[in-house]
Amino acid sequence: MKFSGYEIRDLEFFDLPKLSLRQKETQFFNTARRMTWGKTMMPMSALLSPLPHTQGRITKVVEGDDCFAVGQVTKESWESFARLNFLSAEKEVCSLVGSMVLDGLVEDLIKMNVHAVFAETEINRPPYDFLKQHGFSTVGYQKVWRLPERIEESDQMHWRNSDDADQQDFLKLYKEVTPPVVRNAERPAKEFMFGMVYEEKGEKVGFAEIQEGPRGVSVRLLMHPKIEEIEECLLELAQVAQRFYTRSIYFIVPSYLSWMDSTLLRMNADVSDLMAVMTKSIVVRRKVAVSNQAFSKYRVAMPGTNRMQNPIEVKIIPILRGKEHDEKD
Repeated sequence: MKFSGYEIRDLEFFDLPKLSLRQKETQFFNTARRMTWGKTMMPMSALLSPLPHTQGRITKVVEGDDCFAVGQVTKESWESFARLNFLSAEKEVCSLVGSMVLDGLVEDLIKMNVHAVFAETEINRPPYDFLKQHGFSTVGYQKVWRLPERIEESDQMHWRNSDDADQQDFLKLYKEVTPPVVRNAERPAKEFMFGMVYEEKGEKVGFAEIQEGPRGVSVRLLMHPKIEEIEECLLELAQVAQRFYTRSIYFIVPSYLSWMDSTLLRMNADVSDLMAVMTKSIVVRRKVAVSNQAFSKYRVAMPGTNRMQNPIEVKIIPILRGKEHDEKD
C-alpha cells in the first residue's frame, strides 16, 4: 500500500539490517517485554521464524525516499487486546510516518477482531504526547519495581501453578480489584488466566503472570488487599520467579495495587518513574443484512431507501411511534 510517496508493508528479511540503525530512535511501549528482552526490537525467536507475522507479532514498515520507520504489536492468545511493542522513526518525520505505521498495524488488528491496542510509557514525555495525539487515552497508571539480587528465602510456599478450576476465582478477583475503566478497556477473554495462584486460609487471593527472557523476569500482579502476610507472599513469589534463573526480577504494579508500595520499599526494591497505561480503541465496522420487516420498525439513515436487496453498511435509528406518527403514516 502506498500513500503520498510512502509505502506501507509488512517487515521482510531484507529489512533486518536497517533495524539496528534505528535502535537509538526506537521507543518501547511494552513494559514486560522491555524488562525481559531489553531494548531489542526483534527477539531471536522472531528472527528465526518466517516473517512478517511470528508468534502473534505484527510488524509494519513505512518506507520512502527519505525515511524508514517500523512498528510492532503483539497479540497474546490469552488476551483480548494487543500491545504496542515499539515504534521507530526519525524525529523530524515521527509524527507523519509514526501515524502511518500505527494505521497499518491497526488495519491488521481489525482483521483479527482485536478491539483495542495498549501501550505503556512514562508520563509527560515525548512518546506520551505522541500517543495522545494519535488517539490513545490513559486508563490507568503503574510502576515497575526491581527487586534486589539477593532475596530472603521463605520456608513456606503458598503459590502454585493455576489450572482450569481457578478460572472463576480469577474472574471474581479481577472484578473486585480492578477499576471499571480498566475492565472496560481490557475485556479479559474467558481463557484469560494468570499462571500462578496464591492461597491464604483456603481462599485464592492472588494471581501472577510470569514472563521470562534473557534480560530478566517480569511479574504482573493481581492481589487482594486483605492478604495478611503480603511481604511473605511477595518473597515467595520472587523465589518462584528466580528458581531456575539469577536474572533481575521486575514486579509490574498498577496504581490500584499501590497499597503494596510500602512493602516493596521494605524489601529494598528500586522503583521506576510513574508510567501511564494507555489504550486506543479499534472500531470494527460490520456489514449487516436488514430484512423488509425490520424496515417497518426502523427508519434507515439513507434518504430515498425503502427496501434493501443486498447486505450494506447502515446506521439504524429507532423511531418512537405514537399518535402523530400513525396519522402521518
